[in-house]
Amino acid sequence: MNLTPCSGSFDSLSGHKKPFYQSRPDRFLAWSVLVIAVLTVFLPYIPLGKIFGFLPLPPVVLTIMVIITVIYVALSEIIKRRFYKRTA
Repeated sequence: MNLTPCSGSFDSLSGHKKPFYQSRPDRFLAWSVLVIAVLTVFLPYIPLGKIFGFLPLPPVVLTIMVIITVIYVALSEIIKRRFYKRTA
């Protein structure tokens, strides 16, 4: 799950003029972030994950990780705005 917040921050940091929800990332970036997030969450449930010995996380832990990811992306957007406001 560590890859998901990092991938989400690429979208936030890719366009410094607009907030991340108003700018459109490149299609490849958007699809790769989506694939990484889905694969990261579902890998323990598929046979390949069982080969590597991955165990599914409890739903509470997954929920907390999603909340942390949302907070991470929101904070990176706030910091990005403050940075570009000072340097502009």
